[in-house]
Amino acid sequence: MKQGIYDEIRDERDRQDKKWGGPAHDDGHSINDFVAFIAKHAGKAVDEAPLGQRKQMIRAAALAVAAIQKIDRDCEREKARTSQTG
Repeated sequence: MKQGIYDEIRDERDRQDKKWGGPAHDDGHSINDFVAFIAKHAGKAVDEAPLGQRKQMIRAAALAVAAIQKIDRDCEREKARTSQTG
């Protein structure tokens, strides 16, 4: 069951990338934006039945993954910049 949840989060990330444009779109957002997006979906879960709660939390988890991926790309860009100047 545990692996199935990770698969669902990955599938949701894929859906989000297809809908919004992937890393190029994500990199235009700040971490504050991602926190707001995650909070929005987590907050929607409060008023849902269990299946709706689960759906919203999968979306929130996928957005957290997107935020981490953005941070990783930011770190790689910073590392490349500092290696060129340092």
